[in-house]
Formats: sequence, structure tokens, C-alpha cells
Amino acid sequence: MSYYIDLQVPASPEPYYQVKDYSVHCSWNYTKMMMHLPCGWVRDWNHKRAKELIKPIRESIKELEQNSDKYSQYEADRSRNLGTIEHCREILQMCLDNFEECPDLEIDIS
Repeated sequence: MSYYIDLQVPASPEPYYQVKDYSVHCSWNYTKMMMHLPCGWVRDWNHKRAKELIKPIRESIKELEQNSDKYSQYEADRSRNLGTIEHCREILQMCLDNFEECPDLEIDIS
């Protein structure tokens, strides 16, 4: 199962109205790894404001960079390049970039 992390205008008259395409794809392969990071699993981000996740995502990126050995046990299948630390860090960086650009928008996980 996969999830898309999008940003939308809070309380918009149109459901899921998006300012622009902020969609970031994240598969279930990252569940265990992210649950052990300060940011937590993406499904728990739903309906939060982007600014609420900026600091935890920064901390998570730093954690993956400085303590990768600690998180290698949570990689889904490194031999098939599934759920790797490197890709998790890339996903988090894309989210961070989007959230910093529009901190007042609401996160929508679908």
C-alpha cells in the first residue's frame, strides 16, 4: 500500500483543493523506520499543519544521516532497494521542502 502526502488549504470550500502539486509518494515499506524517527509515520500527519512537522522532520533527517546503523534493521529489503534509509531521507527532504514553502497549509494523506 502506498500513501501520497499532499498539502491543501485548510477549511477550503472545495475538498482537497491544492495550491499546487505538493504530492510526495511514500510506501508502507517505511512504516517501521519512520515510527522510530521523531517525525513518526506519515499516516499520523493527516490534517496537521505543515509547520507542525518541520522540526520533527529536520530531526529525523539528521538522525538518519548520523545514526544510519541504528535504522538499517528497519529497511524493508535493501537488496531490492525497498524501504531504504537513503530513500526515506529523500522522502523526508521533499516533504520538508514543501512544508517550509507553505507552513500554514494542511497535510492530507491519501
